[in-house]
Amino acid sequence: MRNKRNLFEPPTLSLDDYIEAALEPCFNPFIDDNKMSPEYNIIENDKSFLIELNFAGIAKKDINLDVDNDILKIIAKRKKNKDSKYEHTGIYFGGYETLFKLPEDVDKQTINAVLEQGILNITINKIEDSVNPKKMKIEIS
Repeated sequence: MRNKRNLFEPPTLSLDDYIEAALEPCFNPFIDDNKMSPEYNIIENDKSFLIELNFAGIAKKDINLDVDNDILKIIAKRKKNKDSKYEHTGIYFGGYETLFKLPEDVDKQTINAVLEQGILNITINKIEDSVNPKKMKIEIS
C-alpha cells in the first residue's frame, strides 16, 4: 500500500520567489512574459494518473511537454487571430506554464498525451509493485 501524499504538488519555491511572483503583476500588469497556470484536474486510479488540462483554442503545435528529472513541465500559448479585430476579449491570450513533481512510483518512459476537443489528457502509468517491489526476499545460493 502506497503512503498517502500530496501528489503532483508544484516544486518548492523560496519565499523570495513567491513574493516576487505575487508582486510582479502589481507593478507591471502588462508584461508579455507572464504565464498563467491552466485549469486542470488530476484523476488517480489503480494503474495510472490522468491530468486533464483546459487548453481550449490552443493548437497542438503550441503545446510543449518535457520531463526533467521528476518534474513534468507543460508550456502552451493561446494566440489571437491576426486577422480579427477584437472589440472585447474575455479569454486569456498568452502563455501558460505549469510544473508537476512526479511521484516516485510512475513510469516516466510511457507518459502519453492526447489533445481532444480542447482538453489535453496526459496519462502517467504507475509502476507495478511486482516490477519495483518495496520489499523482497533474496535467496542465498
